[in-house]
Amino acid sequence: MVRQLKHNKKGSALVLIIMVVAVLMILGTALLSVGLSDTKVAVKHQEIVQARNIALTGVNVAAERIINMQESDLAVINASSGFNTHVPFGEGSYFVTASHGSADTIILSSSGTVEGMTSTVELTLSVDDPSNLFDGLRQLAENGPLDLKQLLIQGADVNPINITINWDEDVYGEVADGVGVNLHKDNTDELSNGYIDLNADQTEAPPIELPDDVASYTPMPTGLTDLVFEEGINYTIDEIYFMNENIGSITFNTGNKGVQNVVVNRIYSKIPFTVNGTGTLNIYITGNAYFQTPSKTSGSSEATIFFYIMGDDPDVNYLTMDAGYFLNAYIYAPQTTVYISANNTEVHGAIVAEEIKRNDNQGPQGYFQYVPLSDDQTFPLPPQYNRSYYSN
Repeated sequence: MVRQLKHNKKGSALVLIIMVVAVLMILGTALLSVGLSDTKVAVKHQEIVQARNIALTGVNVAAERIINMQESDLAVINASSGFNTHVPFGEGSYFVTASHGSADTIILSSSGTVEGMTSTVELTLSVDDPSNLFDGLRQLAENGPLDLKQLLIQGADVNPINITINWDEDVYGEVADGVGVNLHKDNTDELSNGYIDLNADQTEAPPIELPDDVASYTPMPTGLTDLVFEEGINYTIDEIYFMNENIGSITFNTGNKGVQNVVVNRIYSKIPFTVNGTGTLNIYITGNAYFQTPSKTSGSSEATIFFYIMGDDPDVNYLTMDAGYFLNAYIYAPQTTVYISANNTEVHGAIVAEEIKRNDNQGPQGYFQYVPLSDDQTFPLPPQYNRSYYSN
């Protein structure tokens, strides 16, 4: 009897061992299956990521190709034009098509494929007219707020002023009731009244370059009491310097819808600029300009005046309006400072500058009235392309 009991116990232990081994085998098989499944998921995820990266590469290659195209080539882009073949890349390939979304947009669709996994990226290239930069006040620097408490801003609801900054600091100040204002920035503002739009606008304003034919311009001698820039002639001059507000004259003649370019190193003036005609006057300032009372741009013409302040040295390159100066013009100083430094200083037009302030580093002081450019006004910069990406 005792021997039989011992035999039964051994048999039970064997059955238990077999059951445990069976359970372990089942668990092992399940864990192995889960592991293999996770590996497959990880591999597929990696392939999807690779496919998306290849699609991004393809769409950017196509975008650069289009951006560098001649204007005449852009007109012939249609669906699949120029980008209708698979291009091997890395462990996969991409396929890009291009089409016009509108007159000012080009839509690129790029599909990247790796081991049967496909990811598609769309990119919209929008072509912006650089003249759109002249839509009010634009300060491009990335340090410090824009203090407008001492700058009287005026405009009209039909032509809202855009106040644009490229960082998330505050904008301080007030605008008159009924004046249309769009404030483009990231942070909560302290600008009261008006119509305020808090859309961030990260805008790049490229540096201006001298015209290609500047070497052929006519040199204007310095030291003349009366400076007359004749119609149809482009000029270079080292300095426009008039210290006595009662002596001398400066006259530009743009003609009928003509363009006159003047390249000058330095301007220091207390006398008016007279601009005749209905054309465009482009004044390229390679050094600096200082306008002082009672200097102004004057004349009854409909000419459009641009001041381009070149260079990025704050000690050398700048434009200052001081002590009652009146300027009817569009100022472009993307790498340097524009100073508006007196209560009775007036600017009518638009300003694009790295910084806009007073010469004691406080906020600008004076009066600003936004005047939109005409639709047919040209600007000496190529179209700028903005990129917007969408993935699916």
